Amino acid sequence: MNRLDRVLVAALILTLARVPAGAADLAGFLARVRRSAAATASFTCDFRQERRLAMFSSPVVFRGELTVARPRKLAWVVEEPVPSRLVFDGGRGFRCTGGRIHRFDLSSDPVMAQVTRRLWGFVNGSFAELPADWKVSLSADDTVSITPPAGGMFSGIEVAFDSGTMRPRRIKLSQKNGDLTLITLSNYRAASMSAFAGCGGGR
Repeated sequence: MNRLDRVLVAALILTLARVPAGAADLAGFLARVRRSAAATASFTCDFRQERRLAMFSSPVVFRGELTVARPRKLAWVVEEPVPSRLVFDGGRGFRCTGGRIHRFDLSSDPVMAQVTRRLWGFVNGSFAELPADWKVSLSADDTVSITPPAGGMFSGIEVAFDSGTMRPRRIKLSQKNGDLTLITLSNYRAASMSAFAGCGGGR
């Protein structure tokens, strides 16, 4: 799996903070997120991913669908500008690019396995499962801010939630090299299970 794929997943996986909330407020907020996630077995939503690369003046924009079917399945389907598909099903998955399918096993890819665990943690609201040296805080605009330790790829991650549904609506990933990824999630609806059907699935 190439570096861009890993960034895309970590991004699923991951407004500026205002007045920080206390630990009790953070725990209560994350409990609400987890209850919302537990009440929804599956969903599909649209995403818009904007990548601002430090070496380029114009951002790169991707559009597509994210589909989640708990407890095992997740599909990240890019429809524009170049169709591709990344699917996880428990400990296995596959990637489709240019009509070709590449299968992988997380048991033989420890880096990808770790990224996948983090991704499911974000989707399910299980921020408590992050390593102890990852700092998590809550701002007054329902945004969870995550500060990874030094030495990693990211300098900061922000996940903004809809105050009514408690579902993620925006994810911001800041990398130490100056690159920035913004993901907007919208139009949540019943899951489109064709997303898991292989390279020919989708709308």
